[in-house]
Amino acid sequence: MYYIEYNVGEQFRTIGDVWLSEDDYAIVIDKRFRNKGIGRSVTKYFIYKAQKMERKYIYVSEVFTWNSASQKMFTSLGFYPYEKQKDAWSYRKRLNSGLLSK
Repeated sequence: MYYIEYNVGEQFRTIGDVWLSEDDYAIVIDKRFRNKGIGRSVTKYFIYKAQKMERKYIYVSEVFTWNSASQKMFTSLGFYPYEKQKDAWSYRKRLNSGLLSK
C-alpha cells in the first residue's frame, strides 16, 4: 500500500491511497481532490510499475456500477470490464512488458 500525497499550499497532505498486488489494483482519493487528474496520473505510474514487474495483466477487482468517473478513467487507460458482480465490474488491462502505456 502506498499513500498519495498532494501539495496543498506549502505542505503535502495525504489525500488517498493505492494498492497493487498480483491480482488487484485499488485506488481511493479524497472527494475534495477528485477530477484533477490525480487518479489517472497515479494509475499510469502503477501500470508502468506492473510492466516493470513483468506482469501480464493489471486487475481492478471492483469498480461500482454507479462510479462512472472511475469507469471512464480506467477504460481511457486501456482497461476493460471482464467480470460482472452484483453492483460492480472487475476490470483488467493486458500489459506489454517493456512498453509504456498511454
